[in-house]
Amino acid sequence: MSWRLRLAPLREASGAPIEDYFGAAVAPPGHSLAGQVFVTDRDAFPSQTGAIWRVDPGTGGATLVSSGGFFLELHDVPFDASGDLIATDVYSDSLIRVNPSTGAQQKAWACDLAAPAGGPPR
Repeated sequence: MSWRLRLAPLREASGAPIEDYFGAAVAPPGHSLAGQVFVTDRDAFPSQTGAIWRVDPGTGGATLVSSGGFFLELHDVPFDASGDLIATDVYSDSLIRVNPSTGAQQKAWACDLAAPAGGPPR
């Protein structure tokens, strides 16, 4: 199966453009949202905390799935084996599990890059 999807220009339901999308994933066959496309928007809304949008491949219309919460600067958004989205946030060095139907977020993993006791290596 091949996909052809035009991702520009994407627009919110309000008509506002989604200009800084970065990662994309297609819900796999057998998923309740099979064929729907999900994209990350790194600088969504005035708070610029990031968002995940569901894009209708037929119309190109975008519906907000999740925003705010743990999101700081989203990049990729693959699906995991259980059918959730795993949002990669490069600013917080974390992975955030997102339910694609409800938008509920759960921090799945975070990297602690704090300097070791005694300061950074020399």
